[in-house]
Amino acid sequence: MNYLTKYHAARAALEKAHTVDEVKDIRNRAEALRVYLKQAADVDMQNWAAEIRIRAERRAGELLREMPKQQAAAMDISAAELTRQILDKALRRSAKK
Repeated sequence: MNYLTKYHAARAALEKAHTVDEVKDIRNRAEALRVYLKQAADVDMQNWAAEIRIRAERRAGELLREMPKQQAAAMDISAAELTRQILDKALRRSAKK
């Protein structure tokens, strides 16, 4: 599977994701790949990985906005295991869309 196919697969997975945990996993994988590609000096693929990470953060924000306030607050503290900074980014990015 080449990089372009993986990129499209990651975008499709984000569209199908229905939980913050699914999105968090995609975001973390994209960030790990971006760091690896930075070391490999592959700028184009590094940018694609960063785009997937940003899309994942935006999707997480969308999912959090769709949740009832109590459930979103619980996700903020426990299940999502995202840092406050990432959650804030996610909410800002979903608002800009």
